[in-house]
Amino acid sequence: MKKIFFFSTILFIFIILIIILIQNNEITNKDFLKHKINSKRNSPAYDKPMEAIKFWYEQRAFPLGYIPENWREKALKHIEEHNIISTSNVTGLTWTSLGPSNIAGRVRSIVIDHSNPSIIYAGSVSGGVWKSTNEGQNWFPLKDKMDNLAVCALAMDPANSNIIYAGTGEGFFNIDAIRGAGIFKTTDYGVTWTRLESTNNSNFYYVNDIEIDKNTGRIYAATWTGLYFSTNFGASWSLVNGGISGNVHCMDIEISTTNPSVIFASYGHFSQSRIFKSTNGGLSFTEIHSLTNQGRAEIAINKSNPKIVYISFHDLNTNEVTKFQKSTNGGNSFFDITVPGPSLTFNSYTGPQAWYNNILQVHPENENIVFAGGVDLFKSTDGGQNWSQITNWYQHYLYPYVHADFHAIVFHPTNSNIIYVGTDGGVFRTSNGGLTWNEKPTGMTTIQFYYGSTHPSQNIYYGGTQDNGVVKNIFGTNWQDIFGGDGGATEVDFNNPNIVYTEYVNLAIFKSTNSGQSWTKIMNGIPSGSGTYDGTTDRVLFIAPIKMDPNNPLNLVAGTYRVFRTTNGGNSWSAISGDLTGDGTGSIGAKISALAIAKNNSNVIYAGCTNGRVLITTNAGRNWENISSGLPTLYVRDIEISNSSPGTVFVAFSGYTSGAKIYKTTNYGSSWTNISSNLPNIPVNCIVINPQNASHILIGTDLGVFETTNSGISWFQTDPSLPNVAVFDMTYKNSNNTIYAWTHGRGLWRASLPTSVKDEKNEIVKEFKLYQNFPNPFNSETTIRYSIPSTLFSKGYPKVNVKIKLYDLQGKELKTLVDEDVSSGKFEKKIKLEDLTSGIYLYRITAGEYSETKKMILLK
Repeated sequence: MKKIFFFSTILFIFIILIIILIQNNEITNKDFLKHKINSKRNSPAYDKPMEAIKFWYEQRAFPLGYIPENWREKALKHIEEHNIISTSNVTGLTWTSLGPSNIAGRVRSIVIDHSNPSIIYAGSVSGGVWKSTNEGQNWFPLKDKMDNLAVCALAMDPANSNIIYAGTGEGFFNIDAIRGAGIFKTTDYGVTWTRLESTNNSNFYYVNDIEIDKNTGRIYAATWTGLYFSTNFGASWSLVNGGISGNVHCMDIEISTTNPSVIFASYGHFSQSRIFKSTNGGLSFTEIHSLTNQGRAEIAINKSNPKIVYISFHDLNTNEVTKFQKSTNGGNSFFDITVPGPSLTFNSYTGPQAWYNNILQVHPENENIVFAGGVDLFKSTDGGQNWSQITNWYQHYLYPYVHADFHAIVFHPTNSNIIYVGTDGGVFRTSNGGLTWNEKPTGMTTIQFYYGSTHPSQNIYYGGTQDNGVVKNIFGTNWQDIFGGDGGATEVDFNNPNIVYTEYVNLAIFKSTNSGQSWTKIMNGIPSGSGTYDGTTDRVLFIAPIKMDPNNPLNLVAGTYRVFRTTNGGNSWSAISGDLTGDGTGSIGAKISALAIAKNNSNVIYAGCTNGRVLITTNAGRNWENISSGLPTLYVRDIEISNSSPGTVFVAFSGYTSGAKIYKTTNYGSSWTNISSNLPNIPVNCIVINPQNASHILIGTDLGVFETTNSGISWFQTDPSLPNVAVFDMTYKNSNNTIYAWTHGRGLWRASLPTSVKDEKNEIVKEFKLYQNFPNPFNSETTIRYSIPSTLFSKGYPKVNVKIKLYDLQGKELKTLVDEDVSSGKFEKKIKLEDLTSGIYLYRITAGEYSETKKMILLK
């Protein structure tokens, strides 16, 4: 009996030790939460945000060193003139959203319809304006040209709820801030929007706030370059009298309901704050307050009693809120009150990112009730002397959960117990003054994917996202976070789909054997930091490339400035290259940004770099060859290898170098062909080849998906159901012949691929059109496209004569460029004008009774 007891005890201890060992190796979301809490407490204020914006920015700014201000407007015009065709006779691609519909992205502005409070509008920085007609229960996008613009400011006309103004551009220095395109206006409840052309300039690239004075009808806009007002419904704007201009970052506007209105405005962001005030309805402003070493200032006033003013300041030294002040005499003097906090995580409610998440609001009926939102939300009922935390950014028994980082607080117009808040996780609502909260994201599909992967046979998807971790769909369009932080590349074992690979930032690689329930770090052989969530110590991208071998799921490759490979499912890794970037092994230089392994030949691996270098190995890394000759010096975003030939490869480039987007080789990179053709000048992020038809290629860009059915001779866009948003990754699933588009702002979309396609140029055109020549301006040679509709043949004639003639600006005919008989369709002609001097010329098409004229610019 003693022996049995002894051995039972030993066995019990052994089992406990095994459980402990397993628990030490297995990482769950709870473990990551602990890490995230500690990192939030201890990390610099915007350490990772700056790394993420660097990752996003460098792709697009290289090699110019900047992103062109008018890239979007030019690209949209180019697409309209050169790339839009009918879907009926080409590929018939139709896109369907797969969510997530229960995990939303950042919302910086909310307005409630004062005539019907069931109607709510939210400004998403992942793109456009969203609307709910049932108090936030469900949302739908108001589709328009703001699809991929950050809407950071909304204002509803107090006299007419049909009229709403939307300010674009996120001027808060955050990780993925998007430059705007001015202020948009709707007069029909958001059905249609028109940009105010008076704001189509650099003064309105970042609109941080919009307010309307109901006494005067004046519209105020706080932008990076000052405080502007309009007295004619946005037709024109003026700088306020007594304000300041330049790179001054006007951040906040508050307007009272008294007559005349009292108006407060704050200036300064990562620069000295300055508070201005008007007591005469905006006719003039005077500076009233400033605090040394304090940056962004958020103001809140009691609308009916503007003598009560609250201000929270971003401390330029600590990046927290260390000064929270109040005035009871309209800003004549201020005194310190208690800074809200500490929270479960930070000393102050904003934590070390007060430059980013800092919002105040005073109860409309009680000047002593104040709400302060940062990482978490706090409430005071005694005028700011004492504060209580009323939400927490992760699940906790003490406080209700609301997603971190508050940007908007809005009261219901007739029931102030109902409050809506906008956060980095969408919209939340309370009906009891903040005691309990409900998430309201249904339908607000605004998550930002970096990469994604699919289960080989089931409708299960995994995706790495910006700030929402690695997510997995659980039912329909509902998803869940299965690994926190910023999620990167994901791969699913196609032989055993329970095995999933993912990465945290800086190539911290993890593996799950139970479909994402728990994770194990697999960095053996890759130099890395000592912490569980530390990535590699190599020079590496913030979100680094990882690829699974399409022939053997145990083989994966990952890139830093060199390539690492595993042949045993991540148990161990080996470097199979030295520095491939040409910049050495130090901490500064280019990095590997794209990897690809050939189907049917695991020895063939391609690597692309941020400085434009492309390399190949045909013996699994023993030797590498630089095959960049003939390629542009641009940031390589993706490499796609033909299914049938490992020597046929497509390379996609980011950046804004016109005409250099997609290149193709059929001989392992010995020579390259530019197949960018008529693509607009926008970054290309990813490529997929239709396995059923190698001439059908799809690419994801910063403005949606483009297709070619003739191997890149011409590119087009068809289905308008896919939002006008950045597509960061595209994947193909063989079991259902489906393409998946992982967007950075509108979630995951899918479309069934056709088994056969027609050449786009043979399509029956429904409308006569002369398109703008491209490139334009041009040097000696350009291309002209035109379309001839079938209506020209109503009298039974098989063809029609088409002439395109060239004229100078005085109307003198110079030469005939085209003279031919054609049937209906789209046509493309290369024109050489080597004998003409630089200047502006006119070209005119006539076909039957139709004619049209356009300008072209010759620059030698």
